[in-house]
Amino acid sequence: MADGRTEEWTLTQVDVECEGRRATIPVLVGPPQGPALLGATTLEVLGLGIDPLNRRLIPVDLYLA
Repeated sequence: MADGRTEEWTLTQVDVECEGRRATIPVLVGPPQGPALLGATTLEVLGLGIDPLNRRLIPVDLYLA
């Protein structure tokens, strides 16, 4: 954690659909009272980026290295 604490969370996979795109994403399952977060890995796998001015997700071109 940001404050130096360590916690163990379950790692699983979840089928996610967002903005008409679907993928299986690795997910850390935190405590029930914790916030739901859409992380960078999920956005990357779905090919989505963030438009902070309009507060929305936008499709981005994916380039494979």
